[in-house]
Amino acid sequence: MLRDIDAEIKRVVKNADNNKRRQVVEYLLKKYPDRYAWANSYPEEG
Repeated sequence: MLRDIDAEIKRVVKNADNNKRRQVVEYLLKKYPDRYAWANSYPEEG
């Protein structure tokens, strides 16, 4: 079940506009830095 949730979160982050993506990535990394370490691979811009 967590894999499904994480997959959905990745999809949302990937499809978000740059500003929203940055906000979501910052939140995920503050909340669960180990679980969402993959979010560091998203550039802040672009």
